[in-house]
Amino acid sequence: MLKQLRIALIITAVAIAIGGALVGRYLLSNQLSIPPAPGVKGIFLLHDPPALNQTATLTYVITPRTLGRENELSCSVGIVLPEGFVWVGEIPEGRTIVDNRTLLENITLVLNQPIEISGTIKAVQTGVGWHIRAYGLMAGGGSGFGSHLYVTVTENSAWVENAPSSPPLKNENLQPLPFTSVPRPPLSVNLSLSDPPVLGRVVDLSCDIESAFDAPDVTAQVELPDAFAVVSGDKSWRGKIEKSSKVEFTLKVKALEVGDYEIRTLAELVNGEHRLKDRSYLYVEVGENDASVSYAPPPPKLELVELSESEIPPEYRETARTQLQSSSLTITGRVLYKDEHDYSRPLKWAKIKIFDKEWWGWSLLTELLTDANGEFTYGPISNVDSEFGESGTLDIVVQIFAQNGIVNVKSPGWLGGTYYATWYDSYDVPDGVLDLGNVLLGADETQQGIGRILTYVNNAWEYLYDTVNYDMPEITVEYPTAGTGYVVYYLWGIEIGKWIEVEVGYNRSRDILQHEYGHYIMHMIRGVVQPPDYIENHFIESASNATTAWSEGWADFYPLAVQNDPYWAWGCCENFMHAHYGGRIGLELDADMLWFDTGDTVEGRVAASLWDIIDSNNDGSDTISLPFSNIWVLFSDTTRSFNTFAEFWQQWRSIYSGNAEIVHGAKAAIYQNTIDYNWWTPWCSIENLTGTW
Repeated sequence: MLKQLRIALIITAVAIAIGGALVGRYLLSNQLSIPPAPGVKGIFLLHDPPALNQTATLTYVITPRTLGRENELSCSVGIVLPEGFVWVGEIPEGRTIVDNRTLLENITLVLNQPIEISGTIKAVQTGVGWHIRAYGLMAGGGSGFGSHLYVTVTENSAWVENAPSSPPLKNENLQPLPFTSVPRPPLSVNLSLSDPPVLGRVVDLSCDIESAFDAPDVTAQVELPDAFAVVSGDKSWRGKIEKSSKVEFTLKVKALEVGDYEIRTLAELVNGEHRLKDRSYLYVEVGENDASVSYAPPPPKLELVELSESEIPPEYRETARTQLQSSSLTITGRVLYKDEHDYSRPLKWAKIKIFDKEWWGWSLLTELLTDANGEFTYGPISNVDSEFGESGTLDIVVQIFAQNGIVNVKSPGWLGGTYYATWYDSYDVPDGVLDLGNVLLGADETQQGIGRILTYVNNAWEYLYDTVNYDMPEITVEYPTAGTGYVVYYLWGIEIGKWIEVEVGYNRSRDILQHEYGHYIMHMIRGVVQPPDYIENHFIESASNATTAWSEGWADFYPLAVQNDPYWAWGCCENFMHAHYGGRIGLELDADMLWFDTGDTVEGRVAASLWDIIDSNNDGSDTISLPFSNIWVLFSDTTRSFNTFAEFWQQWRSIYSGNAEIVHGAKAAIYQNTIDYNWWTPWCSIENLTGTW
């Protein structure tokens, strides 16, 4: 541990030398696995966010609830403004402002005594989601904390968000960050507000409903919290929507109370073979003089729920860990998550960190992953606390992290951190077996989405590794966000970050998560994020263009392969009555796809063609069943160029030219999906007396 501290001090010195003292120290300390400061919470206050060229007071409140064994600790704090803001006004003694944007100050934290750091900021540029960050580093580098705030600035107004998002306020001049989008459900609904709903202000609440086909009887219902009143208009709508068209209904509402609220709407269609639902959510923070609106709720604090043995599925109750014996110390436990059907399941490959608390901070004893049963066991180890200045037995902290080398589930934004929860925290743990029992990851729908995301991405990685022995690098998933997609961020033409964004409404959809992982695979293997003529507003069943259909068709196909299931679902499952049902489309039977557009510009046809090449079900002209590796051999060959499904097919013919069964069997499967690449070409050459035909 002493070696680790020396490394931290050396890196800190380098960071100070290059002028990035606080930021460099905090980020590099995190890379050395120094844990967040337990019980120290920082909150931004910006009650009157400034429009362009206006000023406002920004306050950062730090509240130390616990400080380990200390009552006071020194702390270095920094507040970093984005380029859209600058610090203005007088600089108090003991505070440093670097380049008008970074505030640095040393403070002393006293247990249960909040400290406020305030300053005046000025908005100098308009922009969406300007990111204001705060860092804190405890004395000695033992732990740290951080907070973030997102401010959207226009010429005449501004508003605050707790998470980055494309704003759900109607303003044509504001553009969200572009990224690959999920396929739109055939019936989709979206809520928006005309203005931030400050207390007592009347604003327009609009509900847009769009259908990919003729929908003769659609219903929509807006659900308002009790703190909002309808001034005029109707909360419900019923009517017909023509193919590829949109209807909108608007009501005027006002907020009656200050607080945080959720506004939502549900659209439904039940018509013959079409049984569809879609939902839209707005998260509103109402104040007396300001308000914020987001499509994403604030990032949750991850909590654990203790489960009794009777709450565990029977097949997981009897385990070897209950028989463990130890004369020193062995630590064991089991983690579960709620799956898309709300069943408790073992959480595989969650990271467990176990620390011994020392007088100077926390010493990491081990990192390990839960097994397929959701269990971990560490030990036996010596239970003597022999560190300098310590005595007695070990002081144990056990934490669960939503990160495992495959996926890192974190809160949104550059300062967002990996989700974690403290499972156990005690001084002088007695000898023997410390059985932590069974815990459920997450106490509500938003929190429980973290375990689902971890599981679904694990499955997507595992399929590729098991079938073709390819180990994808770890991918970051930001959750909850305003939209869902695969994002790649460039600065001056250089890629500086990539991640998947997931909104709360899609945390139950395996298909959506693994669709975005499919985009990640295409980016890492083929170098393609968005084709140049990418169509963002795309549907599985509708024609777009050849490049979009190939990019999205591959991503639509990948979850079918992972789950060995030809049904594509936007929600939790295929049960229409489930509260989180979101509609489904079958990509196997002709009867499920009669209303699809035809040809290789339809992403659903491309996905179904790839599926028919590998599936074991014979239907129509599809009688082939190849392993996924046949597709992967071509897909991963970067010496071969293809940006459309037609070009992929030409390369397929080339790479398998010596195997007529593979070529013509695949061609038949493609033809089955209305993509005709000269289907009637003979299977072999026919010779006569005068030569070859």
